[in-house]
Amino acid sequence: MARYRYLVFLLVIILASCAQVGTISGGEIDKSAPKPIGKRVNPLNETVLFSGNSIEMPFDEFIRLNNPSENIVMVPPGVKVNASIKGKTLFLSWEESLQPNTTYAIYLNNAVKDITESNDTLIQYVFSTGTIIDSLMYSTTVVDAWTNQPIKDCVVGLYDLDSNEIVSFSKTNSKGEAILRYLSPNSYRLVAFNDENYDLQLQDHEPLGFPINDVIKLDSSITDSVAIRFYTPQRKPILRTSKFLAPGRILLGANRTISDAKISINGQEIEPSKVKKIEDDSLIVFTDVNNVNNLEVVFRSLEINDTTKLRFTDGQKNRPFSISCKNSDNKFKPSEMISFVCNDFITTIDPSLIEITNLSDSSLIQPLSVRFEYDEIFIELNKDSLTEVSVLFKDSAIVTTHSVGIEQAFTLQLLLERKLGSIIVDLNAYSSDIVVLLIKKGETMREVAISTPSSGFTFSELFPGEYFFKIIRDNNANKKWDIGDYRSKTQAEEIDYYSTPIKVRPNWDVDVKLGE
Repeated sequence: MARYRYLVFLLVIILASCAQVGTISGGEIDKSAPKPIGKRVNPLNETVLFSGNSIEMPFDEFIRLNNPSENIVMVPPGVKVNASIKGKTLFLSWEESLQPNTTYAIYLNNAVKDITESNDTLIQYVFSTGTIIDSLMYSTTVVDAWTNQPIKDCVVGLYDLDSNEIVSFSKTNSKGEAILRYLSPNSYRLVAFNDENYDLQLQDHEPLGFPINDVIKLDSSITDSVAIRFYTPQRKPILRTSKFLAPGRILLGANRTISDAKISINGQEIEPSKVKKIEDDSLIVFTDVNNVNNLEVVFRSLEINDTTKLRFTDGQKNRPFSISCKNSDNKFKPSEMISFVCNDFITTIDPSLIEITNLSDSSLIQPLSVRFEYDEIFIELNKDSLTEVSVLFKDSAIVTTHSVGIEQAFTLQLLLERKLGSIIVDLNAYSSDIVVLLIKKGETMREVAISTPSSGFTFSELFPGEYFFKIIRDNNANKKWDIGDYRSKTQAEEIDYYSTPIKVRPNWDVDVKLGE
């Protein structure tokens, strides 16, 4: 294959993440990274029979170095590259001897920036101490394992199987594509990752992806059609949120399931009746703070043991009573229970002080039931023919741990079934556990775990609009999506993406077959 000695040897030209915008501007911001002037580089890129120990690299603008001792790398390793600048020229040199008949690559990884805007560049300079330059190429694509969207600016590195030393690397472009060039026939370990500290080695906390067995064998150039699926590794179990919500609630959140948690406040264990689950990883604890201004919360779960202290003033905890509709738009579907949420733990309610009016004829409505749990009130109505109602909570209708309710009214819309639509999903193509996600405008509207997929599963009472499906192949049947694990070389669970929109119309059933 013919060589293009005089091509500029930038693999990735522009990385503008460091651009700064000042308060005084002399013109348009320079969004281009510094570029080497290929014909003036000495020796030229792709030189063979290289026998020197220095390189001169003129650029098209004034430049500065950024941590060159770490960000300038020669592979194969074993050579320390020294760097200096004079005017617009970068000088590279080393003292170590090079191996004979070997293709070398010098990478300037975030090492060269322009003077004004701090745009940086990934540059690869290649030469050989022998008569030929290794010519194999490997290209791949990196996508987010959850969204299937391309990952930009992550490192894709090849490593020696025995020494684990880096052999070659590149960065992905805006389409998630990366090309690694000048490779010799061999087997390599491959990993894509966010190199947060620019050391070209994967750290436990860095987001990553890898091929199915993390090893590729090269005996010819390859364009890999199977994308690398990128994910953020599971962090160490921690209690990530502990927040006091006046007048007497504590929000606790973790990066693990905490449904088994036992909680003590100021040395007293909290009863389960005062602990409300929000999600698998978050909950609210209700407590009486009338006589205290600080709380020591001891949290114990299967994976997390933690203690946190919360302090607040009388002014911070003296928040007045409030109540709001559970649905922020004040609309309820036919199967939904009408519900309201208070900002405190409810101790009693008086149904006689809750007045419900049919706004179409101003008649009073007798509820089928009124009950409360934690900080919520549930009202059951016979909704037949009802479209709009008023709910009036009179003074003292609600009593909480820290206050007595004041009068407040709400106007609610009760949606008729004919105003909504349904999607009937045929899942016969799936033979094992799955989790089905119904998505609208990028937001998950429904999530259902199904252990025996079959035809006829229905998503009912849907607002008109366009919907999409995403299906998780739930390999371990734990009813959630599991990320990968690099140590065991386990991939993130596969997800099927259905990009064809499904249009839901009022009073209409749509039949959909997934998995074909």
